[in-house]
Amino acid sequence: MFRKFLKVVDCCEVCGEELHHHRADDAPAYFVIAIVGHVVVALAFIVEIAFWPPLWVSLALWLSLTLIMSIALLQPVKGALVTALVKVTKVEPGVMHVEEVGEDGAVKKTHDLPFGFSMMLPAFRGVPAVSNIEGLTNPRGFIIVDKHQRNPAFPEIFALGVCVAIPPTGPTPVPVGVPKTGFMIESMVTAIAANLSLILDGQEPTAEATWNAVCLADFGDGGVAFVAQPQIPPRNVNWSSSGKWVHLAKVGFEKYFLRKVRKGESEPFYEKLAMHALGIKKLRF
Repeated sequence: MFRKFLKVVDCCEVCGEELHHHRADDAPAYFVIAIVGHVVVALAFIVEIAFWPPLWVSLALWLSLTLIMSIALLQPVKGALVTALVKVTKVEPGVMHVEEVGEDGAVKKTHDLPFGFSMMLPAFRGVPAVSNIEGLTNPRGFIIVDKHQRNPAFPEIFALGVCVAIPPTGPTPVPVGVPKTGFMIESMVTAIAANLSLILDGQEPTAEATWNAVCLADFGDGGVAFVAQPQIPPRNVNWSSSGKWVHLAKVGFEKYFLRKVRKGESEPFYEKLAMHALGIKKLRF
């Protein structure tokens, strides 16, 4: 939980819970003073009345005990206080206990949700191989990139997809990440390929991904379709629709995609023309 004696890690190594925003302030010191004070003062009264030791013995004994107890208790007390700030709900057979959080971050309401099957996704984090490298990753282990998908501290490193560090557009009651969709990632790939080509030709990278998003989300017999240009606000285009047609469109797209895989095509010219006609591009021009 600690990376130094009293420095809390940015996020839990086990569950990925963010801890950097939980502040204990001076509370650990106050609690330690209260605990150590009660113990040392009580023991001092008992020993002084029972044995009447010399002054130098009393000073050496009680000062040493106070120092040792304070150092020993400070870290676990701070850890307990930080942990107390993290709300953890529980899951029982057939029932999931969840908390509804208000805009101020406080618990607004609790709910008991019955379920037959459930899937819980842990908080996303970067892989340990690159985490905690200064200048390369953010506190969660995601790769920091500039507008050319290139890491500023390590210019030989480019990153794309889920591993890219994208800060939220604004504060949220519960810490959240930014989703990355397929077309958005394709735009990152296209920009990186173009920039690598420029670098190999002795030029500086100039290609920028649009981060546009096109998605067909299939939910059984229905679904939701949306177009966001770009995916990260502020957006120039923000369109969505739902219905059974989305399910049929998803089936058709999957058949079309598998056909491209079998033929070894990534982006036929007619697909590129169709997307450009709709104003959905992968690179900024």
